[in-house]
Amino acid sequence: MTKQRWWGIWFWPCFAATSILLQSCSTRESISNSVSVVDEIRSTHKLRAAYVVYPPFVMKDANSGKLSGYFIDLMSQIADAGQFSIDYQEATWGTMIAGLEGKRYDVVVSGIFPTIPRSFSADFGKPIMYIGLSGVAPSGQADQWTEARLQTPGLRVAVINGEVGYEYAKRYLTKAKLTVIDSADISRAAVEVSERRADVALAEGITMVNFAAHNPQVKAIFVDHPLEVFGCTLMVRRGDPDLVHFLDTGIDLLQTSGVLSDLDKIYKSRPDLWRDRPLPWK
Repeated sequence: MTKQRWWGIWFWPCFAATSILLQSCSTRESISNSVSVVDEIRSTHKLRAAYVVYPPFVMKDANSGKLSGYFIDLMSQIADAGQFSIDYQEATWGTMIAGLEGKRYDVVVSGIFPTIPRSFSADFGKPIMYIGLSGVAPSGQADQWTEARLQTPGLRVAVINGEVGYEYAKRYLTKAKLTVIDSADISRAAVEVSERRADVALAEGITMVNFAAHNPQVKAIFVDHPLEVFGCTLMVRRGDPDLVHFLDTGIDLLQTSGVLSDLDKIYKSRPDLWRDRPLPWK
């Protein structure tokens, strides 16, 4: 029996049993007048999802438009076991929450970092892996980059609107000169450094490490000691705990059945890209 068939047999029974407990909670009562997204999935056999292109988690073929990546495969496993399809639409880091609140889709699957500002408008599943907030700087600079150095007045810092690097810079780098880029492509911030229009770019570590590996004019910084560490997961609209629990149930089963490890082998090209969440018996 394959991993997919094995964990799929247990997926709906496990969810159904724990869903009974949720129905007795006061939180459940608060949404009793509306239809749960999980109920909609069961009746329509469809889930509406958004993505932001974010290699290696979500990739889009330029010619066919076909999606691939770690989180696309992960969601396919859950959809196959639950016998439903996923209707995808594209978003950006700056628009993804507005789309949730406007009910254009019910989940964002690109691998999202839970933050306090985002938590005002969204709920999150359990962390699937952990990723650091890092950056890139010109490779010719011998000086060590520290958090204190980021406080240099007038420092030119490139960030992507809506991304965690932007949230960090806006909150802590009050003396910096920010270049805020509206783009789904996180590497655009690093390009500002390679073109010498910025002194440093800050963003999640995967893109920063990969960009530096292919562009020798810059170097990755804050990799071994990230500025912040985030659990990377799925993001849903606030107010529907059934959907959060539904997705967490699927991800837990994907982990214990070894599917997450298989996805690592496909998409984790470097050991320092992210840290996996620990298995329950380790």
